[in-house]
Amino acid sequence: MMETLVHWGNYIGGVVMLLCLVVMLIINKRMGSDERAKTISSRTFSVMFFLLGGMIVAAVMFSVDETLTSAGYQNLTLVMFAMTFLIGTVYLLILQFRN
Repeated sequence: MMETLVHWGNYIGGVVMLLCLVVMLIINKRMGSDERAKTISSRTFSVMFFLLGGMIVAAVMFSVDETLTSAGYQNLTLVMFAMTFLIGTVYLLILQFRN
């Protein structure tokens, strides 16, 4: 069950990650390089870093490595990156419109 979920999440996650990366680059380019834009970018990447770290720690704590093969763990890592980029993009949009 976990292998199938991670396998399909790998394909979807790769596309989501690339789309979110392009959206984030466009938004950062449009915001410019003033103090406000740097603060928003810094906050966004900080949240993304802690979110990714939390997901990796959760995967280790819940012994995911015992149920997955090495290929499955690589796919799970890609899904974690994709979720981080998706949440980071949404957070960037919220901060951009709120400030």
